[in-house]
Amino acid sequence: MRSLVLALAMLAAGGWGVVHLCAGEADAAPPAAAPATRGPSVIASIAFDVRGIATAELRDLLASRPGDRLDAQALDRDRDALHGALVARGYLAAQVAAPAVTLDAAGAAFVTFAIAQGPLYRVRSVAVHGASAIEVGPITLAAGDVAQADRIAAARIALADRLRRGGVTANVKTDDANAAVDIELTVAPSRSARR
Repeated sequence: MRSLVLALAMLAAGGWGVVHLCAGEADAAPPAAAPATRGPSVIASIAFDVRGIATAELRDLLASRPGDRLDAQALDRDRDALHGALVARGYLAAQVAAPAVTLDAAGAAFVTFAIAQGPLYRVRSVAVHGASAIEVGPITLAAGDVAQADRIAAARIALADRLRRGGVTANVKTDDANAAVDIELTVAPSRSARR
């Protein structure tokens, strides 16, 4: 079986698995060599080279699917979507390599996204500026929590709703050496306080 490797960005680390998203069982492995065809390649399978992350959720993020025509721009958007989702889940140092695409002799494309999610970042501290502790009340984030974008946004919104004045901004400072974040929630002064 002959194949043409266009790009290879696989991580070589023991214990890493590859999970395939295939158009059908017959497409799970590259088919036997057939006469070369002309025209656009069709995606036969999409795989993830990753450990410790459920690939079902990653699959749902992709616009590209087996059976679609190979489209470099769509794969770039898929890569960005994968990276954004990992960062939002607390993997702030995540890296998603450019997809490796292998074509068989018939032109079927086998796509692999190599993902190094890095450490899961945790909240080290939460500070609130511009309001008293009595006004602030309980904060829904605490040291040790996973630094998830939706949880940080929810804490910011809950504080703004509770105070019913001005806006609340969240500033997240990362400490890559310790896989930690420090969160500062800053409450804008009320209109009466600005006068």
